[in-house]
Parts: sequence; structure tokens; C-alpha cells
Amino acid sequence: MSKISLPLYSSSLDLTGFTENNKIVSQIGKAIRYHRNQMGMTQQEFSELMGFNRTYLSSIERGERNISLITLINISKYLDVSIVELVSF
Repeated sequence: MSKISLPLYSSSLDLTGFTENNKIVSQIGKAIRYHRNQMGMTQQEFSELMGFNRTYLSSIERGERNISLITLINISKYLDVSIVELVSF
């Protein structure tokens, strides 16, 4: 069996893009939560409507999940808002 050598990473790794992506995901989650609350729905009610587990929806709203475009489209349809409203901040 041969050994695999992995590259060493510098401690000066530029994570600027990663940080910006996290901010975007967090803002989208906050927008989803805002619009869900505007509809008067609990996480449990909305997650059941979407076919999600409540904990999955919670992690989306907290900005811990980088959801797919298809998921974002479906959420926007159920919230009756445009995708633009969910990603404009």
C-alpha cells in the first residue's frame, strides 16, 4: 500500500471569500425566517409544508446550511416571495 502525501496549508490562507459566503448564507436564512414569520407559520408548520425536518429548516434559518438553488426556489414559492426578496440585502 502506498502512502499519500497531502499538501501542507499555510496559516496565512486567505479565507475572505469563505467569510463572505457565510455572510450571504446567514442573510438568506434571516430572510427566510422573516418571511416565514410574516406568514404566521412556525418552523414545524413550514418544514412540514416543505417536506423538511424542522431541524433542517432551523439550520437554514441560522445560516448553517448552504442550500441549493432548487431548494431556494421551492422555499420562495411556498413563502410567496421572489428569490430576489430572499437574496437582496
